[in-house]
Amino acid sequence: MRTIKSLVTTVGTTTLLACSCWVLAQEPDVTERQEDDRTIREYRYQGQLYAIEILPEEGGAYTLVDHEGDGDFERETNGSTEIPQWLQEDD
Repeated sequence: MRTIKSLVTTVGTTTLLACSCWVLAQEPDVTERQEDDRTIREYRYQGQLYAIEILPEEGGAYTLVDHEGDGDFERETNGSTEIPQWLQEDD
């Protein structure tokens, strides 16, 4: 969500623009659960699941990420849980 507050003033032939801008941080909804020998975190934004982080008790953690919004999750060992561009386009 973005909030922009601005004031435009014209003085002669010069237009002055004063802008106070606030960009509210976009935060995903994170659901965490324990499943057998691993912790699973699901990342959603605006109700859309876009990343699943798998944290096993033994072995390396990995992330499943939907980069395109098509439900095709790709496994990444250093996956980002940042909100993807395809979800931010509706803001």
